[in-house]
Amino acid sequence: MKIGFNFTLPGSLGMVQKMIKARQIDYVELLIDNFLHLPPQELIDAFDCPVGFHMMLSKYAENDLET
Repeated sequence: MKIGFNFTLPGSLGMVQKMIKARQIDYVELLIDNFLHLPPQELIDAFDCPVGFHMMLSKYAENDLET
């Protein structure tokens, strides 16, 4: 069975990296809210495992100026 970890908080990176090395998780899922401004090589360097993307559709750019 494949076990994934939903990675959302940068502060938990060290813990996630330890879980990958210990083979406690098989992949990491990143929550992306409309865009991801990060070079792909940084993902490869940070996670030595497959990375999935959970695309969120918050429509933040569709709000009026007052909102």
